[in-house]
Amino acid sequence: MKNEHAYNEEQSSLQIARLAIIFVFLLYIAWIGAWILEQTLELNVSYMTTSQGQFVYWSAMKLLLWVIPAIVLIRYSGQKFVEVMSIKRFQSMIVWGCGVGLVLGVITIIIKILGIHYRLSVALLLPRLSKRSPSGVRFLDR
Repeated sequence: MKNEHAYNEEQSSLQIARLAIIFVFLLYIAWIGAWILEQTLELNVSYMTTSQGQFVYWSAMKLLLWVIPAIVLIRYSGQKFVEVMSIKRFQSMIVWGCGVGLVLGVITIIIKILGIHYRLSVALLLPRLSKRSPSGVRFLDR
């Protein structure tokens, strides 16, 4: 009887692990779909070109594609959301978040003090990926 219980528990754990892996792959696909949808909406809905429209859209996508499925997966695993998000873990997350934010802030301040201007955009990146500059000169030929 003990062996059967251990087997069922192991099968349940494997099933939850499979669901988590499937969730991650579906999340990637859904996030790409959300980005494509956002690009389409931006062309057709003027509200989507505003910063408020972008904020509302991406906040809704994060809620729909990250938060709600994660809560469902936690509940399916048999754990309680409060147990998963324990106080000890919460404090650790806050420390890590503040630390990473501090590092990024310091890097930004240093870049501004040094007067380094950087901008990463698809328009600047595409010529490098295609090995051609906007003037038609190949980067490798220089």
